[in-house]
Amino acid sequence: MSSTRKRNRPEDWGELEPSPVIHISELPEHTLEIDLIRIFEQYGPIRDLAMMPHRGQALLEYSDLSSAENAVHR
Repeated sequence: MSSTRKRNRPEDWGELEPSPVIHISELPEHTLEIDLIRIFEQYGPIRDLAMMPHRGQALLEYSDLSSAENAVHR
């Protein structure tokens, strides 16, 4: 298997470096950016937010890794 394989299997997730980006899934269809900001800003400053409304998902990037860890382990 190639060293550039996709990391879409759970057994590969342990190889990933920590990231200040969190994946949010199963969002209701009418979720707004401001809704997510209000929920997640309590864990730290948010740098960027990318919404994927047709997939019910979003990627939220914190300014630092510790904020992302706090959000994930709340």
